[in-house]
Amino acid sequence: MLRTLTLALFLSSTAAAADIELAHQGRLLDATGNPYNGTHTITLRLLDDSTADTPSAVELHSEAFTGITLSDGYYAVVLGQDSGNRLDAADVSGDVWLEVIVNTTTLAPRSKLTDVPGIAVPSGTGASEETAAFSCKILHDSGVTVSGLYWINPTGDTPVRTWCDMTTDGGGWTLVSHAFTGSVSTGGTNNSHRSLRCGGGNFQPRNRGAGSGAIEAVALAQASTEMAIGMEIDDETRLTGDLTAYDRAYKFNIPTPSAVTFANHSYYAPNWATVAGPCVAVTLTRIDGGGTYSATQYTLRNSLGTSWGDTFPTGYGVADTTTCINHNGDAFVHSIHSGSYRDYDTNECDVQGGRTMYL
Repeated sequence: MLRTLTLALFLSSTAAAADIELAHQGRLLDATGNPYNGTHTITLRLLDDSTADTPSAVELHSEAFTGITLSDGYYAVVLGQDSGNRLDAADVSGDVWLEVIVNTTTLAPRSKLTDVPGIAVPSGTGASEETAAFSCKILHDSGVTVSGLYWINPTGDTPVRTWCDMTTDGGGWTLVSHAFTGSVSTGGTNNSHRSLRCGGGNFQPRNRGAGSGAIEAVALAQASTEMAIGMEIDDETRLTGDLTAYDRAYKFNIPTPSAVTFANHSYYAPNWATVAGPCVAVTLTRIDGGGTYSATQYTLRNSLGTSWGDTFPTGYGVADTTTCINHNGDAFVHSIHSGSYRDYDTNECDVQGGRTMYL
């Protein structure tokens, strides 16, 4: 699972090169946490300061939306669609904060406009494909606190339905991969985790014992601060649930989010030492509530994984060795990269001759 930074807005181009449209979706709750309903006027202001008002701050854009019907607090509007009140791309090229006014009440604090370079960042309700959010953290920060299945669209292309853990360690975790692997010893039921670079397998977030599956997670990781791994023991199968439902769950910090590519990190892969990135120290912490544990471990910066001298096993997670090779570790799951470039049973994304099962 990945827990991402707050990203609440996305940009989409319009006909005029200098004009843009800014889509904004949110949820309004009153002081007691109850959602607004009915028809309201919502005014959005873009300013160049997080707290100051005019004349100390510059108002870059302002637009009022009348007759907005709220259902369970949710709403969606688009700035810049009015031909008489276009939004210029130059106005949002620097640090910009969004202020929301409901009828005559100004909400605080303002939100800073943020996006992931090169992709749209939707912030919908997650209730359907059409309202897919960028991540579970976006939903969590918008007021969704119940764990379950939600639609997300981190690539800006095809929405996917996944499990959102809204409670563990502050909430906002996005399930990106699952597999029933048993252990790293050989066995016909040891399904390897699929590539997070391009996704693959049979992704079933509420039936995680059905083989293995993953979603394309590079954009999510690049917008993330931490990665978590939930693990069962004694060959048990966890079909659904939050990280706290697992026998053990750990998290570690992502060293350099912008560097994450989930590139093939098998020790036999071409240019392994440069493509997978350097082996760097991270802090591993137990988060399932079953005990206290924190230690320094190591992971490959670009791939968030480790390998072995003969590639068995290669996988995601951390190692106890400063080389990220030939390791032991509490938070490690073997992946399709085990055996990669050794002519085994599958090709996937940049994996050649990978292993769908650890045999």
